[in-house]
Amino acid sequence: MHIDGKALCCLALAAAGFGVPAAAQAQWQARTPAQAPVPRAGHALVQDRARGQVLLFGGLDLNSPGCCVRNDTWVWDGQTWIQRNPAHAPPARSSPAACYDSARGRVVLFGGGGVLGALADTWEWDGSDWIACTAGSGPSPRYLSQMVYDAARGVTVLFGGGDGTAYFDDTWVWNGTAWNQIGTAIRPPARAQHALAYDAAASEVFLFGGDRGSVTYDDTWIWTGQAWTQRFPARTPGRLWSMGCTYDTDRGRVVLFGGFNGANVADTWEWNGTTYELRGTLAAPSGRSHAGLAYDARRGECVLFGGMTVTAGSALGDTWVYRVLPAANYLPFGKGCPGSAGTPLLEPDPLRATRPWLGATFGLVVRNAPYGTLAPLVLFGASRTAWPPLQLPLDLGPVGMPGCTLLASGEFALPTLRSGPDPSVALAIPFDPALLGGLFFNQAVVVDPGANPAGLTFSNAGQATIGAR
Repeated sequence: MHIDGKALCCLALAAAGFGVPAAAQAQWQARTPAQAPVPRAGHALVQDRARGQVLLFGGLDLNSPGCCVRNDTWVWDGQTWIQRNPAHAPPARSSPAACYDSARGRVVLFGGGGVLGALADTWEWDGSDWIACTAGSGPSPRYLSQMVYDAARGVTVLFGGGDGTAYFDDTWVWNGTAWNQIGTAIRPPARAQHALAYDAAASEVFLFGGDRGSVTYDDTWIWTGQAWTQRFPARTPGRLWSMGCTYDTDRGRVVLFGGFNGANVADTWEWNGTTYELRGTLAAPSGRSHAGLAYDARRGECVLFGGMTVTAGSALGDTWVYRVLPAANYLPFGKGCPGSAGTPLLEPDPLRATRPWLGATFGLVVRNAPYGTLAPLVLFGASRTAWPPLQLPLDLGPVGMPGCTLLASGEFALPTLRSGPDPSVALAIPFDPALLGGLFFNQAVVVDPGANPAGLTFSNAGQATIGAR
């Protein structure tokens, strides 16, 4: 169901209580953690979503005498880096392929450049230790390949890389037990140091750029499980290799930073599934290649660490975070009151946008609503403190609803539809920059004749902040 854009605009502005920005602003912020890994390049940096951390492993320490590869393990908790000392660890290496397997809650690591050359071993991090995987046959030894977890098909996908002599154009999948090569008639040319990300919004794997010795690429490819298809967007970041790449799961964008094109690059690009957008920022990390970039879903920001300046040949050890402000957000508050089917619960609908983005359809679902009654209503309002002449929160016990509380104002209400097990409502948010940063509140009213004398129960409430991608 759509609502009038002007009405929502007025509601959001009134709730915000102050002027909102005219446009979204991409922002890099330098962090100064109490401790951090030594400067390095070519390390693995991966979101460990199950534990709400970003994992760093290995890399090339260019600044220490002798220029060594490392095998230390660190985690970023949003404030500082913490070194872990697991009982087991992969041998030292740089430029391995790594990704997070969301189904099994493990970080998968493959290959890289070791002390004696290219490696072909597979390891997994379970949050406390590294586990060596006996995989049988698999990809040949290589480094500078890239790997992502394809959630739609439940496998880890690896493409390309090199071994110092040859570059590869093969596609492999890891199912947690074994590697299998997928033969494809059409595929990207052999390359290394490319960008690879899983685009969850489109359920496909995204590939961009990379190099093959004297050849540098600016092409875009999509993998859908069985075949590679080349895309031809009107604009690209240009010929580029060794850029940081990650997928922002909240905004549905692939984020690219830095890389090398004959010079150290400091640009931030985003792929929205159709085209590339160069994001202007007030500040940014210095130009670099071989940096680690990972999305921290718990904090809603991309994390960048280290890298190298190719022309100077020195490693970096700085930590940055990237986000687009104002960020869309949804925060539940309060609690519902018991009904005949349990206590109603209002939460974002996983089948729609789960945060209120400009131009998106934001969804809410009501759990524990009884069958056979009128559809629940979802109240939308401008305040959680007042609905004149009422003051909020308001105890509804005196009017026949013991234990129930009115938590949000209800300037308008939308009926839910039951297309699945739970009724839901869809709110189309206009693409209007005037809405950015605006707040609105919501709470579900459930018809439940057997629950109490009034025949109504109420859910918890939510506070929504409108943001931009």
